[in-house]
Amino acid sequence: MKKYAFLLIPLIALMLPGCSQRAPEGMESSSQAAPRQLDAQDLAEIAELIAAVNEKAVITDQDMLTAQIPLAAKASEAIKITPKACNVFVEGEIAAELEKMNTISGVLPEDTYLEETEVGISSYGEVADAKANLSGSVGFLNDCSEFTLTLEGQEMEMTLEGLKATTSATHNGAYLVVIDTGGTKINIVSVSGIQGSHVVSVSITGGSDTAKDPLEAQERATAVLEMVSRKT
Repeated sequence: MKKYAFLLIPLIALMLPGCSQRAPEGMESSSQAAPRQLDAQDLAEIAELIAAVNEKAVITDQDMLTAQIPLAAKASEAIKITPKACNVFVEGEIAAELEKMNTISGVLPEDTYLEETEVGISSYGEVADAKANLSGSVGFLNDCSEFTLTLEGQEMEMTLEGLKATTSATHNGAYLVVIDTGGTKINIVSVSGIQGSHVVSVSITGGSDTAKDPLEAQERATAVLEMVSRKT
């Protein structure tokens, strides 16, 4: 398998934040006032606490993420999705979304380069935008639970499954992605939680226990949500 394909795994996780369980009834219509939006300094301080548990941790702040958009766009242009109806997977408006929020992420590498935990925090100016982050792709799991991603002649079969998650957040979402490259299978378990205008997501890539990994992800998400709460 080409190493370039492995570079797509973070992109895959980035493009799937809304592919979660269906939003709870009334979620979209809430008029809840937004708490204070976290700024870059707030997010950096939280990320430092998250990274402290792993000496190999890599932090990506908003400026760094913004700088990667052209590369992500170029990679997206080279990707073919079958069926075409699932092409929304590579057509996300990342730049437009970044305008609505302050964000940071931390990657905690594990034993191999196929194993890692990624923690993302996005703080929006509006509660509605935070909720849209989680529920904007409702129906995607039903319409595109299986599709093929092709890059440079290499095919990856993708299967998505909605999971249930419980964190300290008011709204939660979770999914399992299985990437089959024809001999190598990679699992990505992701749990997201919304608290006010803040979204916390935890993705575990390369895990082998799809029963344990969601529990671990939701526990870590709850811990990060508490860090966020202390800042607001």
